[in-house]
Amino acid sequence: MRIVADKLALYYGVEINLDSCNCTFKNITGDYSNRSLVAALNAISHINNITWKLENQQVEFMPKTNQ
Repeated sequence: MRIVADKLALYYGVEINLDSCNCTFKNITGDYSNRSLVAALNAISHINNITWKLENQQVEFMPKTNQ
């Protein structure tokens, strides 16, 4: 996941914080180069059953809460 996050950060010009989630990320494959950042983040979130937020060009992944 670190490689995917680094590529997304470079491509979209954002910082991606993987440490705040304390999650075990599943392997992700595919070509998201023609997709929006939101589409890529939604795919990552769906595969890993987590959520994300984008604030001040920083993406943070978080565990889903039961609300």
